Amino acid sequence: MSRRPAFLLVVLVCGLAFACAPTTSAQPRLVLFLAADQFRGDFPDRFRDRLEPGGFRYLLEQGHHFRQAHFQHSATVTGAGHATLATGASPAAHGVVGNAWYDRNQAARAYCAGDASCVSLDQRERDDRGISARNVLVPTLGDVLVGHYGDACKVFSVSVKDRGAALPGGAKGQAYWYSKQNGGFTTSTHYQAQLPDWVVGFNQRSSASSYTKRVWELLRDSADYEFAAFDDRRQERGSDGWDNVFPHTLPKAGEHLYRQFPYTPFSDAMTGEFAQEILRTQKLGQDDIPDMLAISFSSMDYIGHTFGPNSLEQEDNFFRLDRTLARLFAVVDELVGLENTLITMCSDHGIDEVPEFRNQLCEWSRAGSLPEAFAGVVNSGFGYEVGDNCDAARNEPAELVEHVSRELRDRLNVDKDLGLTYWHPSLYLDEPAIKSLGLDVAAVEREAQAIVEATPGYARAYPRHELLQGKATGPLGPAVLKTFHAERSGNLVVVGEPFHYLYQSPAGAAAMHGSPYPYDTHVPILMAGWGVVPGVTERRVAPASIAPSVLRIMGLPDVPHMDSGILTEAILATDSEPTGSR
Repeated sequence: MSRRPAFLLVVLVCGLAFACAPTTSAQPRLVLFLAADQFRGDFPDRFRDRLEPGGFRYLLEQGHHFRQAHFQHSATVTGAGHATLATGASPAAHGVVGNAWYDRNQAARAYCAGDASCVSLDQRERDDRGISARNVLVPTLGDVLVGHYGDACKVFSVSVKDRGAALPGGAKGQAYWYSKQNGGFTTSTHYQAQLPDWVVGFNQRSSASSYTKRVWELLRDSADYEFAAFDDRRQERGSDGWDNVFPHTLPKAGEHLYRQFPYTPFSDAMTGEFAQEILRTQKLGQDDIPDMLAISFSSMDYIGHTFGPNSLEQEDNFFRLDRTLARLFAVVDELVGLENTLITMCSDHGIDEVPEFRNQLCEWSRAGSLPEAFAGVVNSGFGYEVGDNCDAARNEPAELVEHVSRELRDRLNVDKDLGLTYWHPSLYLDEPAIKSLGLDVAAVEREAQAIVEATPGYARAYPRHELLQGKATGPLGPAVLKTFHAERSGNLVVVGEPFHYLYQSPAGAAAMHGSPYPYDTHVPILMAGWGVVPGVTERRVAPASIAPSVLRIMGLPDVPHMDSGILTEAILATDSEPTGSR
């Protein structure tokens, strides 16, 4: 059936309401695949009126904004989120069930981007010395593009975080990330035997060392900030010697500077500059074969964990990221043309408030004294409202493992600790010990489930034997099933109560994410450029739909593991369906 009428309607609407993206090339020459780590779904609307031209404003005014995008899996952490964005699949399929998990075969922690077959070129001293996308079990979008167009299709990925670079880069891309060892960008022997000259040159000119003693001050006049009067909040943590108020001064050159650097907007600025270097030196988008550049901006996550999502630091960081994007888009326009570039932007997860400060918000709200600056935060309409049951706390997974072991000893009358370890979101039991005692693993899982669910701060625990059968009851069940992987997940997939910080290091940060609740699942999807219809969509959609939608826009065949649907509202109609389309 011809789709000509729909195409004519889109063109008519574009002519009346906004300028449609020009399509001067037969296909996009560049796919710019962007993520901002911890970019929560309410942020674009919160900051929209104060944006400058060229950055987020370009995406919002010239692109398509999906305002109700939610991850469908329960473990909303960096590794799982980036792998989902990159592959268009859930952790149940791509296998990245968290930032780390327990490897039963090795009896050790497995890092999501760890690869023992290679070595990072900065020679970091850690268990996971090598970094790659080896743990991603299905092809990424970049892998699919290279598979279709051949090696002439260049795929690069960059981030401050190694996992933010390696996982989107996939098996066939080149990935670079920030080194806390030397303050420059690095890679591993999986990709390169040594750093290319162009990377060495960039590091010599623009590494973190060039930011020695740099002062992070407010970018704008304090009157432009919602949270200017709330800079000195006792619930914020500061970072590595910093206090919690502006200004923040970076240390002198050296390891302290390199560790502290990611906690500033300057790290995103340097990431943007490195991405521009990739565009120039590798000539991305300079021929008729599409290329892909994936960029994950990390400072929002570092700053949000340290100061919280509703902090003056995060507010200033957003304005600075806006400028970083504007500079990047200007270079893309110069080298490739924004009209020849397909841009997508999303996030790997959202974020909850600092638990102790959420309790403060609850007290203010109940007393009718909520400060005006936070009225929009807690009554935003995005599911973060303060209500009668908003008390927050921190869970202690190590204590939970000990508690489960003690209770199992008593209930089962055994003399061994059967709780083994916790790697979010899984609690692992000592299966060899269980079997040596002649016990049934499923029966022990059921006992452990009852113990966890009776423990304050924990909502549900889903036993492995039921998840293997596709059973997960309750409203959170589908999200847990999308997180569960038979080889990598634990004996119990655990979900905390709302607003209860749950991660293996409960004192490691001020604020945390990782739950299946709206404050963690809700992220924005922004698309602009080649083949994209500008507009706003309120339909609930999934970030996993970005990758298959890019393929649909490019007219490429669908990929079976990308099964979360298509963002049809953003796609310019054509006369024919792509080969293999659903």
